[in-house]
Amino acid sequence: MRHLRKRGWLSYTIDELIEEVTNYKERGFKAVKIKVGAANWKTDVERLQLVRQAVGNELNIMMDANQGMQLPEAIQLANKARELNIYWFEEPLHHQNFEGYKTLKQQTGISLAMGEREYNIQPLKELISRNALDIWQPDILRIGGVEAWRASAALADAHHLPVLPHYYKDYDVPLVCSVPNGAGVESFDWIDPLIDNPMLVKNGFAYPHNQPGWGFRFLDEHLHEIK
Repeated sequence: MRHLRKRGWLSYTIDELIEEVTNYKERGFKAVKIKVGAANWKTDVERLQLVRQAVGNELNIMMDANQGMQLPEAIQLANKARELNIYWFEEPLHHQNFEGYKTLKQQTGISLAMGEREYNIQPLKELISRNALDIWQPDILRIGGVEAWRASAALADAHHLPVLPHYYKDYDVPLVCSVPNGAGVESFDWIDPLIDNPMLVKNGFAYPHNQPGWGFRFLDEHLHEIK
């Protein structure tokens, strides 16, 4: 059983964003992730303020820029966002800008989350050496499968970093349950209609499948051969 996180997209209007995060709270989710990276960072602050007002202090709020910011703007946003008790700042800069992440961490003190873009553990080592990472987010499809995912989680654990993987809850929940530093998983409903045994999600917690293997399979009607 693991905590789940949901997200609100940058393309949403304010009304759509508030409606969605309020729905997540009503469904029992413990945290929401808000997309940032508007043309003006002050717009991001306004959206984050409205989300905080809507959900109160009960939910953790994270912000995710998908590598869409430059360092000066990221520093300004991070400093302002700390007043709103933002849980972490995810991928504010290009994922290989290791020195930039070091500077951002030193100048703002905000927690930084990264890892979904990586295909090996070298970036994790680079970030650890600079004290520029607080949450490791491996993507099982990119980093090289189960063994590589677990190896990266072990390296993160050796440096006292929690793991909260990227995207695929039906794979990520059992993986996170297998490591000592698992902090939670992301939750998307999009994949549920594509598989035969959607994972039970209740009151913000996910419950691992109890069938053999991953505990699910993709439905045949959604599988197509690429020619």
